[in-house]
Amino acid sequence: MTTLAFLSGCATPTPTPATPTSSNSTHLDLVNLSPCAWRIVFTDAADREAYLAHVPANATVTLALAPGDYTLTQTALANLPLSVSTRQFPASFAPGETYRWPLVTLLTGTAGSAP
Repeated sequence: MTTLAFLSGCATPTPTPATPTSSNSTHLDLVNLSPCAWRIVFTDAADREAYLAHVPANATVTLALAPGDYTLTQTALANLPLSVSTRQFPASFAPGETYRWPLVTLLTGTAGSAP
């Protein structure tokens, strides 16, 4: 299992992905350790929104993605300016792999946990 960790200096709801049926799909656990909700948009290489995930506070959401390269835009949903609460970065997911992506903010305590 691979872990992706992205910290945000801000605070950011449940996924509605088009789930691939192939056994070669990529599995991504979005583990929210923060007291706020997050919105994560996965944009594919053709610049189309491929997946949208809403992760509630202190919850875990699992996605099945088509493997490949994406641009991820994560936004902390905590009434902060978008310039502070949004981060964008590239990510590449390999077929058949499982990734764990902890979502944390500067407001997340050291005892943060999610199911």
